[in-house]
Amino acid sequence: MWSGGKDGDNFKVLPITIIRQMATLMLKEVRQVAPIIFKNIGPNCIVGACPEGKMSCGKMNEIREKFKQL
Repeated sequence: MWSGGKDGDNFKVLPITIIRQMATLMLKEVRQVAPIIFKNIGPNCIVGACPEGKMSCGKMNEIREKFKQL
């Protein structure tokens, strides 16, 4: 979203869920073009342990499966 003003255009902060959805859609598109290059791209937990520690979502297996199926 853009807003105008005296100082020019400013980018308003998008909710993180929208940013994640957009990033996932973009990843899906680039995997179609270059699957080898983008094979292990996504959240860090798809190729190893979750780096979030105590802040982990606890859904590592679900996340891995979601990104394998993209």
